[in-house]
Amino acid sequence: EIDLARLRQFVDFQWKEFNEETSWDSAPETSNQVKSEFIEFTKGLDALVVCHGSPRVNELVFAASPRLSLVGELEGDRFAQRIDVEAASIRKIRTVDTTHGSSYPVAEWALGMILIGLRNAGVHFRQMIAGEAWGTPDQRESLKEFAHNEELTGKTVGLIGAGYIGRRLIEFLKPFDVDLFVHDPYVPFELASSLGFTLTSLDVVLSQPDVVVCLAPLTPRTRGMLGRDEIYRIRSGAVFVNVSRGAVVDSIALIERLEGGD
Repeated sequence: EIDLARLRQFVDFQWKEFNEETSWDSAPETSNQVKSEFIEFTKGLDALVVCHGSPRVNELVFAASPRLSLVGELEGDRFAQRIDVEAASIRKIRTVDTTHGSSYPVAEWALGMILIGLRNAGVHFRQMIAGEAWGTPDQRESLKEFAHNEELTGKTVGLIGAGYIGRRLIEFLKPFDVDLFVHDPYVPFELASSLGFTLTSLDVVLSQPDVVVCLAPLTPRTRGMLGRDEIYRIRSGAVFVNVSRGAVVDSIALIERLEGGD
């Protein structure tokens, strides 16, 4: 209520709830009745902010809302699914989203997963919650689970993608004095020089580092980008962290590689 009161001080706003099915991969499918209700709601608006449950903001909406100059999306990853960006551009309607609102916490999560992977903490946690004896002197000497216990400092780290999340992760990695290899076809060499990483091929990023982190966004081009061949290029004993959408990686091939004991 406090935030709403602040908002009312400088703008008149309306709110309406819609319950259209939300998908990562496709635009909302909306009945004609709901479309009519949505168009009626948007008439006379200067700006429109949408979130989960909203119908698609398309040319029909723009045509019925001549005053509309701004459309905002609160769920960044679904930006192109919920807004007809091309139609908005033609009408010179500005579109904004929150795609990078989660960049910092995702970068922190990636760093955490790197540290967990290098220490093999997942295996130890599962054994501990099972209530069995774990970590005895004999186990530490004989079991392979205790052989994998490494530090991040001085390691070689490969990043697939150097967008907002990747660049934040690069900052987090600096105190660990790692060597950074990055694959991103959209990053200029000048950025690599300024941030202190080596811009290289996907093959190098997969095959040479001690840690490989996938940070690529899910697009038609990146869907299935890490298939069986790519997964088997990751060197034995390396840590693989995926903070991209699952569809970027061939999960079946990844499980196959893990079940092989590698």
